[in-house]
This record gives sequence, structure tokens and C-alpha cells, in this order.
Amino acid sequence: MALLTDTPKAVKLANGTHVLIDFENVQTNLKVLASLKHCKVWLFAGCNQHNTKSFKEFEKLLGSHVNVIKMEGSGKNALDFQLTLHLGRLVEKFPDRHFAIVANDQGYDYALKQLISEGFAVERIEGNPAMLRAPTKKSKHKKVAKVAKVYDAIESKIISYLGQLGTSKPKKFKTLVNAINAVFAGKLAMDAIDALIARLREDGLIAIENNKVSYFLAG
Repeated sequence: MALLTDTPKAVKLANGTHVLIDFENVQTNLKVLASLKHCKVWLFAGCNQHNTKSFKEFEKLLGSHVNVIKMEGSGKNALDFQLTLHLGRLVEKFPDRHFAIVANDQGYDYALKQLISEGFAVERIEGNPAMLRAPTKKSKHKKVAKVAKVYDAIESKIISYLGQLGTSKPKKFKTLVNAINAVFAGKLAMDAIDALIARLREDGLIAIENNKVSYFLAG
């Protein structure tokens, strides 16, 4: 999992990603936030921001997928600490989710490096929040069917691989992600790996709790 995404191209976020936006550090608009309905968005606003008339009008128009965290006091790095604390609570509650901090502040990287070392899927996205995008929708039934077949083949391959490992299967979420990445020679995007793990869970083949993976494979 990359620590920093600084590409000027669009950043496609997987369904269910928790997006934490440092609104003091980067500015965004309703159009961008509306495009992230497939995510859980946490917008952290400084006390000098959310008390303004313009922000209150802005807040009224936000969708239900956006949660505003308002700082009640001010101080050096106060919002940064609040955002980092909230991220810690989220990764503890949802250890198998993907998390993205949207900020140009490299100070977040120290905490993210620690979370990555513990196996959590976190990253910092640097740049304009307008780069954030939902995964491309497949409107035609043929394309949807084709994608489903591809995922069926990918799932079958990883199930076969895990079955061959016996008692040496990855025991933590991070090592499972790394194993999948190795099997496919790094050619699977993180979105695809997230989707594959979600399918394995939905099919009752694995369970993930407190960052630990349990397996229920046949044979």
C-alpha cells in the first residue's frame, strides 16, 4: 500500500473507502463530495471555518455520506491531531477497510507509516480533492458479465493458492494483501484486491477480525 498518492491524474477510490479530508489544508466543493457517495467521507473543519455563514450554507447541502467534524478550539496542529485520532478509531473498528487522508501536509505520514507497518490499508492523497473519483460504472450487461467472469477466475486462482499453503496461510490482513499481490505479480490494483477480499468474505471463505484472518476453505 502506497503511503502517498501525488499523481495529477484522477484517483479512483474503492467502494467503502473512508476518506478523511483536512479542510484547513485542502479546499473542496459540493460537486466533489457528491461524487464520493460510494465512500464514507469525514470532513474536518477548523473553528474559523465552520462558524462562517458560507460554511453553514455549504453544510446544509452535504449528502448523508459526508460527516462534518467541527473543531471547537484552535491551536497549532489541533485539527491534524483530531483527524489522526479519528483515523485510529476507524482502523480499529474497520480493520479490513481502505482509508485515505486528503491533505498536502506530510506530517500525517509518520502516523500512516506506523499503521501500514501494522497491516492497515492507509494512504495520503496529495493534491486537489477534485481528483477523487468513483470506480468507473459498467452500464452494459455484457461488460458487467465480463468483469464478473474475470473476478471469478481471479477468486478461483487465489482460493487454489491459499489451499496449497496449508497451515502457512497469511494470518494478518496485510500479509494476505501482500500474498495476493505476489500471486498476480503486482498487476492487480488495490481496488481489485479490496474487491477480491470482499468477495472471499461474502462467500464465507475467510473472516477478518482485529486484523487477523481466519479461513474456511474446503479440503
